[in-house]
Amino acid sequence: MGSRAELIAFASRAFMAERVADLVELAILSASVTDGAGEVAVSGGSTPMAMYAALARRDLNWRRHRMTLVDERWVPLSHPRSNESAIRRAFAPAAGVRIDGLYNGAATPEAGLSDTEARIVRRQKDFDAVILGMGDDGHKATWFPRAEGL
Repeated sequence: MGSRAELIAFASRAFMAERVADLVELAILSASVTDGAGEVAVSGGSTPMAMYAALARRDLNWRRHRMTLVDERWVPLSHPRSNESAIRRAFAPAAGVRIDGLYNGAATPEAGLSDTEARIVRRQKDFDAVILGMGDDGHKATWFPRAEGL
C-alpha cells in the first residue's frame, strides 16, 4: 500500500526543524513500542542539522536508538567536512545514541565498500525514518544533478 507525498511549507527554518523533529520523534517512539528501538537514516549537509539538534534535545531513551549515515565525504572524523562528525556534534545532547558512520579508514570509498556494506547489512531492522537534506545545487545524499552514473 503506497502513501501520497505531502508538501508542507514552513514559515521559518527554525519552525521546520521543530516540526520535522516532532515527526521523527513520533517514528522513534512508535518503533520503540513495536521493536524496542528506533533506527533513523540521516544525511549530512547543512539542511537537516537544525532538526537533528532539535531532535537531540527530546527526552528519548537514546541508548536504545541508532542513527545511520546515508552519505559521507570519505574523510576521517577529524576532517572539518566530515558528515559523521557534524552529526555527532548535533546529537551530542542525546547521551548514548549510537551513530553508525560510513567512513572506515580505507583509502577510497571503493576500497572500504565491502566492510561498510557488511556493517549496514547486519542491522537488525528497517529504518523507521529516513532524513535526506538537499544542497543548494539540488543534490541529495551525495547524488549530484547531472553526475555520471545517475
